[in-house]
Amino acid sequence: VTIVAITMSGRMGKAWSELAGTSVRMLIFYSVVCAISAIWSPLPQFSLFRGIEYGTFVLGVMIALSYAPNFVKAERLILRVSILVILLSIYVNIHFADIARLSSLTSWHTNSYTASAAIIFCYCLGEFPRADKSRRKTLKRYGVLSLAALLLGTSTASFFATTVGMAIIAFHYRNMVLIIISLSVFGIASVVMALTGGDLSSIQSFIF
Repeated sequence: VTIVAITMSGRMGKAWSELAGTSVRMLIFYSVVCAISAIWSPLPQFSLFRGIEYGTFVLGVMIALSYAPNFVKAERLILRVSILVILLSIYVNIHFADIARLSSLTSWHTNSYTASAAIIFCYCLGEFPRADKSRRKTLKRYGVLSLAALLLGTSTASFFATTVGMAIIAFHYRNMVLIIISLSVFGIASVVMALTGGDLSSIQSFIF
């Protein structure tokens, strides 16, 4: 359905040309490579489907955003939709979980919406320093919401991914506060890994 909608839109060429010089093109090329990997994949149907699926969805999102009159409105739209997806994922967790279990933070543990939350938080943090006053309010609002979802999900992988994102942002802007925070987290993680021999089971409760 998405492929048909993209084809019928008549905007594929326009959207593709506007993506020149951006990382989105590389992401779509990566999806093509993933689809081609079906040739040597142990699950060829799965690899082919996933490659086409992700490439189609990324291009579909870009075409949808091409209807926005300017960058600021496109940004607000994508942030609004992203937060809506995160909230719906949280709702699914609540809907299928025992209400009594939700009082424990460990019961909120997930790897689903925390990945999206990490991406949104890092985007808002990275754009904040160069945004004008109006955009800063938007970025702060969605940044705080995504950070709350990230902390609620208690995903260690998402925590580390966010830390890497913060480190990249810190070095990009030469922000000493973020650099110190990022290096401190990496330092603490390295010490913990060294003391536990790579076995993190002893600090599982702390992470949760």
